[in-house]
Amino acid sequence: MTNATTNINIRPPFGVGTIVGDSFRLFFSRFSVFFLLAFVPTLAIDLLLWLIIGREAILLADNPVMLERFLSAPELVLFYVLPFVGYSFATALMVLAAYDARIGHHARVGAYFAVAITRTVPVLLVSIVVYILIALGLILLIIPGLYVAAMLSATITVVVVERMGLGAIGRSADLTRDYRWPILGTIIVLFLCVLVLGFVLGFVVGLIQSLVGVSLLSSLILFAAASAIPNGILAIGYVLIYARLREIKEGTTVQSLVEVFS
Repeated sequence: MTNATTNINIRPPFGVGTIVGDSFRLFFSRFSVFFLLAFVPTLAIDLLLWLIIGREAILLADNPVMLERFLSAPELVLFYVLPFVGYSFATALMVLAAYDARIGHHARVGAYFAVAITRTVPVLLVSIVVYILIALGLILLIIPGLYVAAMLSATITVVVVERMGLGAIGRSADLTRDYRWPILGTIIVLFLCVLVLGFVLGFVVGLIQSLVGVSLLSSLILFAAASAIPNGILAIGYVLIYARLREIKEGTTVQSLVEVFS
């Protein structure tokens, strides 16, 4: 009886190393697809801001004080809101692509764009709520903020895959229960890995700029390309966290997960 009870209470391992490794493996196994899906929205938003607000605003992007003096209130709102919209759209694209990669389905780029358009607003709204909750946790103390981040780690994937709105927050809280510390460990390791990768890519881009002397347009293209790789890997990581939780909590195999393109 004691052995049976003990076996029942043993939780399956989360698999931190497997998820981190698979995030990189899946990205580079379909590099052209993931790179395209992360690169195009980022560059499109940068070019749109350039056309609407002007070249000078792009150059002042790293100087918030000067930016506030240079732009009008509507332009300033647009400058900060448009990238968030682009990020939400790109995130939806990446979730869909990672989902297909995880189940071994061939890439469906056209379908990703079609579906992501319908998911962008829910992703945007839920992302704002999630960021506020995490920020409140960080204001209280670092650890509560990180714990909240782990608790809500499946939220965006739930929005895209399960077509939920704010209910995705509660769904993520349920899925992550009992596994939040391993999830936090996964997120930290993944962030450290992509941070190093992003630093290397940023250094390469800066080196190219200093040696060759590129135009603003070329700089936008280079930085969008450099950010596409770490952003894509992170997006895949969050999808894998969600898929692993579904496997553990619901006994759902990846192949039997809901069809998100129906």
